[in-house]
Amino acid sequence: MSKTFKLSERLRVATVAEKAGQSRAALEVYQSILERFPGNAKAKAGVKRLSGGSVGLTVDAEMDAVAARGPQLNAALGRISGISDPLAMPESVKRAAPVARGAHVPDSLSVSQMMRQAESARAQRNYADALALYRRVLQVEPENEQAIWLLGLVHHQIGESAVAISTLEGRTGGNIGAICTLAHAYREQGRYDEAIAAFESALERAPHDIEARVDLGDLLAAMGRKEDAIANYEAAIELKPEAGLPYLQIAGVKTFQSHEPLVKKMQSVVQTEKTPLTDKAQIHFALGKALGDSGALSESFENYSAANKLMHDMRPFDMAAHRALLTQIKRPFEADGFARLVLPELRNSPVKPVFIVGMPRSGSSLIEQVLDSHSEVHAAGEIGYLSTIMQRAVSEFAQRPVIFDKALLHDIRDAYLGKLQTSTKGARVITDKNLLNFRYLGVVLAAFPEASVINMVRDPMAICWSIYRHHFAGELLSFAYDAKDIAAFFNSYTDIMAFWRKRFPGRIFDLDYDAFTRDPEQGTRHLLDRCGLAFETGCLDFHENRRAANTASMSQVRQRVYQGSSQEWRRYEAYLGDLKVAIGYGQ
Repeated sequence: MSKTFKLSERLRVATVAEKAGQSRAALEVYQSILERFPGNAKAKAGVKRLSGGSVGLTVDAEMDAVAARGPQLNAALGRISGISDPLAMPESVKRAAPVARGAHVPDSLSVSQMMRQAESARAQRNYADALALYRRVLQVEPENEQAIWLLGLVHHQIGESAVAISTLEGRTGGNIGAICTLAHAYREQGRYDEAIAAFESALERAPHDIEARVDLGDLLAAMGRKEDAIANYEAAIELKPEAGLPYLQIAGVKTFQSHEPLVKKMQSVVQTEKTPLTDKAQIHFALGKALGDSGALSESFENYSAANKLMHDMRPFDMAAHRALLTQIKRPFEADGFARLVLPELRNSPVKPVFIVGMPRSGSSLIEQVLDSHSEVHAAGEIGYLSTIMQRAVSEFAQRPVIFDKALLHDIRDAYLGKLQTSTKGARVITDKNLLNFRYLGVVLAAFPEASVINMVRDPMAICWSIYRHHFAGELLSFAYDAKDIAAFFNSYTDIMAFWRKRFPGRIFDLDYDAFTRDPEQGTRHLLDRCGLAFETGCLDFHENRRAANTASMSQVRQRVYQGSSQEWRRYEAYLGDLKVAIGYGQ
């Protein structure tokens, strides 16, 4: 059920999780509280306990500094402060502005103090403070293995995988965390053989490391090596039967038959009291998939419902805040004179962005893989550059009058393209598959006149049901764990897309996933044409693309196009009546 952000309830959930020994889940909840309420003492104390340090280097001081600067901050051009380095910006509109990269760290701090404060800053996603602190540690102790690892990890977390590699190569010192971070960075750079070798090196040193085993399985699955992936997941289960993620990942790549031993094992583990709540939720999702495969639909739906109930209790979605954000983003484009904002002139840029937007589970991974199979295209994945820039912009809109003009759009454009050019791998066309960029299409269409925008269209019930039966990492898609929230989010998406189409007629290409699967060659030709690309037959053989897919759809993009997946929800139609009504399906 949709609900607003209730501080007391979130604190209760965090406390219960922490007392149950579920440190990771508790830390996530405390962090989400601080995103909304940066000064909350209980959440600060929780982060401090769980991350082993103080809550931040300069949080309160920076908040005061932002308030003091007020409207004078770049007011002459109406520009967003710090926008030239968007990934140093905090991810929440409520979080304090971070210190600049390379900022001064007091000499009075000891190495242990700097390490504690850096880890606390990283736990709060205040990456700029963390970078400054780790660099300072390495000035004092150049061979500090922990600082080397965590500096590389932060670079990886903010999307700078190439920098992470240069930081860590030859300097991991046998640290398992550092080796695995290097493996992930290799994967992001498409250096898959090196990534596999790094994970295997980590497992040679720590054969009982569950996370490394699962991560290796994920990479192998993403590369289409299904049996090898399953073998790694099964090894992880043997090591830790109550860990939910290996079961979940197996369910993502395997079709279950009736009476499989693994199903009975999951049913037993999920009832065990010592199994953490997050792991129980993951196992319930896996059981929903396994029982659905074997035709036990009632039991399957019961498990999906149990999984979503657990996740929703841990990560309730603030629908009111989401609607308020959309209202604020639309405002500059509602006035009759909004056309003055559009940048009609094409500014010289070596790359052309293609934005793929829409709802999760709408077929976007297939389209991304098709485009990546073109010789002039690099699929950069679900990158967060634009959303980070826009969160910063929305934050300043709320704090002070900001002139939303061409100067601001030029700044947004320059900041985004500056970051995008670090991900090109020499390609002329770069895809950005951050689906929730649909919220910011007014800015995209005004600031990037040369960009192509692809909006994924699919049967609404197929989308909503697929969302409900999937587990998503992080809190960004927490609307996914309640049918009413899914419906409300879907309706808000269709509403704002109608608004953008009206404001920018002809600029948005609505790609019908089902029509594409019925005639993939015609669909591919039309897609490439809308992206300004010549047809290449290799795009029809996208399933042979060695690129590792990084989404829940990784197994589908290893197959040829197939039809009928949008009808899967009808097997569960008897349980989905309220959802159909909520999205107006068939009306």
